[in-house]
Amino acid sequence: MTRCTGSFTTNKGICGQALLELAVGLIVLVFIVSGILFFGQMFNYLHLINTAAREGARSAALCKSDSEVITIVRERLSSLPNYEKAIVRIEPPQGSRAKGGPVTVTVIYDAKLLPGIPRIIASERPIVARATFRWTCN
Repeated sequence: MTRCTGSFTTNKGICGQALLELAVGLIVLVFIVSGILFFGQMFNYLHLINTAAREGARSAALCKSDSEVITIVRERLSSLPNYEKAIVRIEPPQGSRAKGGPVTVTVIYDAKLLPGIPRIIASERPIVARATFRWTCN
């Protein structure tokens, strides 16, 4: 087996083939690694947003005001970039809740995935989380 050296002899074709295989292999590897990063980031965002919605619904069910619930949800989202732009909806509103009835907190967050990657791959995707608890106040 001949080795690729700096000399231009008969092994020039073998060196070109190895370089082409390396280039194709690196491209495939970059796509696989970026897919793993994308999935991990999306899973992390989804977990944080679900936790915030669940904590908000639990707080609303325990007689907290809507402004306190929104503050609690935003505190849970504080590790996300641009968390203050998240939309928090509480249904039914504070004045029209009935004992034993459902109170639902919905969190909508536009996640910018893979920052630093060109706009073709990276985009904002809305992530929606919803949690419902039974209202227990008098």
